[in-house]
Amino acid sequence: MRLDWIIALLLAGCAGAQAADPPPSASQVFDAYLAARGGQAALESLGVIEREGWISVDTGPNGLLAGSYHTCIRYPDRVTIEIDAGQWQVAQTLRGDGAFECEARFENCRVASDAVREELTSTASQANKDMLDRAAEWRAAAVSLSIDGRAWRLTLKDGWWAEVARDDGRLRGLGVSERMRRLGQWRAISGMTFPHRLEDYLIQPNGDFEWRNTVHLRDIRVSETPSAWCTARFGAD
Repeated sequence: MRLDWIIALLLAGCAGAQAADPPPSASQVFDAYLAARGGQAALESLGVIEREGWISVDTGPNGLLAGSYHTCIRYPDRVTIEIDAGQWQVAQTLRGDGAFECEARFENCRVASDAVREELTSTASQANKDMLDRAAEWRAAAVSLSIDGRAWRLTLKDGWWAEVARDDGRLRGLGVSERMRRLGQWRAISGMTFPHRLEDYLIQPNGDFEWRNTVHLRDIRVSETPSAWCTARFGAD
């Protein structure tokens, strides 16, 4: 389905922020999102994605920390996350023999906690494929206009919501109850689009956003086989 046709369909009769006419269906909004990403088939066929950049983190009393950010996924069962932000070090990996948490530079690894293992397992299968794991539910979601009138908001029964820009179908944000993520700086890579800026927030009871961290990606590489950096951490099997 062509993106220009989908966008025209979504905008027809809805040029104003008040959207006096009925909004598009959730399925139409979801189709616009998929078209902007490069298509469902392309996302589902991802083999390996490696991302490098920087991360800034609010550590509360300790102030702001910043440092390098490097991840690699071989779908659907391998992932490595490495963050070097001074006092905050993350070295986690899911490989053939299980999930592990390590000290800096992947030294002195130990079996990961259940929570980390579950998070790594989910990341290895679903990261960078936002919303695909619940496509049927998003297609049946409630549709409303965002506060600024520039996006359609899809809301699931369990409280998850997504905002899809009305002009280009790009995903602006995902959230549920007390947390949300903003996505921006979308760029085309290998026939698909990926965000290069990811901002995470906590949502206070009064509705205010409390910033937690921002990832700035300088490079995203999509390939069929992992790099040496990846295989050194999660194995070549």
